[in-house]
Amino acid sequence: MGYRLRETGVPGTMERCPAIGPIPKTRRATMIDQNKACAFTGYQDFNEDAMVEHLSEIIKIKTIANRDESLIDYVPYGVLRDYLEKTYPLVHQNCERVIIAKASMLYRWPGNGKSGKKPMLLMAHQDVVPVTPGTEGDWKYPAFDGVVADGHVWGRGAIDMKNMLCAEFEAMEYLMQKGFVPDRDIYLALGHDEECGGTGAMAVAKYMADQGIELDFVMDEGGEPAHGEEHGASDVLVASIALFEKGYCDIHMIANSAGGHSSQPKPGEPSALAKVAKAILAVEANPLPTSLPIAFEKFYRALGPHLDDPQMRAICTDLPNRRDELIAILEKTPQGNATVRTTTAVTQAWGSPAPNILPQKATASVNFRLNPRDTIESLMEHVRNAIGDDSIQLIPFEAREASKVSPTDSPAFALIEETIHEFYPEMVVAPGGVFGGTDSRKFEDICPNIYKFSPFFDTSVYGSTMHATNERISIVDLVRGARFLIRLLEKAAS
Repeated sequence: MGYRLRETGVPGTMERCPAIGPIPKTRRATMIDQNKACAFTGYQDFNEDAMVEHLSEIIKIKTIANRDESLIDYVPYGVLRDYLEKTYPLVHQNCERVIIAKASMLYRWPGNGKSGKKPMLLMAHQDVVPVTPGTEGDWKYPAFDGVVADGHVWGRGAIDMKNMLCAEFEAMEYLMQKGFVPDRDIYLALGHDEECGGTGAMAVAKYMADQGIELDFVMDEGGEPAHGEEHGASDVLVASIALFEKGYCDIHMIANSAGGHSSQPKPGEPSALAKVAKAILAVEANPLPTSLPIAFEKFYRALGPHLDDPQMRAICTDLPNRRDELIAILEKTPQGNATVRTTTAVTQAWGSPAPNILPQKATASVNFRLNPRDTIESLMEHVRNAIGDDSIQLIPFEAREASKVSPTDSPAFALIEETIHEFYPEMVVAPGGVFGGTDSRKFEDICPNIYKFSPFFDTSVYGSTMHATNERISIVDLVRGARFLIRLLEKAAS
């Protein structure tokens, strides 16, 4: 149903894990085997061993993200470019490539124009988060050795998201080997700093806009196939195609006072820190109103008939009539609360530099993740009203609105859904949303249809290793993801 984020303890990095959603998790005696459920048998001549070797080598290239641009080592990005050129010669013979913002890349595979369709864009990012210092020895195999063992490829980026990068190149190279010529332009955008804000993707989107390029659809990470038990529906497999991303805003609440020595506080006058503490309590006591975004409502409507819990099944099969009942249940859990409202999280506070000094200035930082119904402006108004103290300064930073919600009645959504069903005929396709952020939101100005779907089961199976220890992907899942992209490109551009 999307992703939730948590800090890793490494400055500038986040841990992104699959959000299991607010529906109670269930367990069945035998979990559905996604390998047996897969019905697709095409592309038997696809070179699986070569792809495994290629991902292994790509993982070895340390394209590590850093929020401080001055500390980014750009040399590995050049090494990766050289490796891609050597490994995928047809892609580099048939595609135009532009390097943007030092290390981000945009490929264009020219179509023959016969269909008259607008171009499509596939996405991935080159960068990976660092290994948390002190945890290197916890890895079964070194994080940047790209070890192939136990039926898996191990290492940082195996599921976030060098697997997708590798699969996209494999799919394009395979189709070119077969003489395939797309009937529309196909673009591939590879950001270099998605883990730290996505300035590269932003520059790519601006470049495309300046060129007058309008896209039919974008496909990036965000949703994925998963076992239904992760969503409280143990008898089915579920594919979530995310339609939007929540917004983001940090607000600094700042109070001032005279300060002085802590041995002589002024009677009856609260310190700056006390003023901020009062503001914190007011904000926490006044959460923003609930609402169920249409993307999440569609998720529950799709999954409703398959839910294990009778109450949830009855409610979700009668939406939107019982929307208020669903919201009342969801807001009781952390993931559910994040689904139905803009969340409020007090994360940091600063006062004086020493325990015996009354602060002249105190600050608290509150993080908000915006649902589509709220805006930065309405959020600021809500916080001001909740605090009720004009002496408290409110300063927003790192603010972005929630993304637009992509439609489910577009040919592009139908294309992704149809391709999923070619691989898994019985899989429930459920629209959803993303609690965190991806590079794809940068392309809203040139594309109305942005879908966040990564065709790898292991994104959910090994989600706890993403940005953590022992990140890996099974060889079976890796290869199947490449075959999915081959089929998607065939259907989209022929």
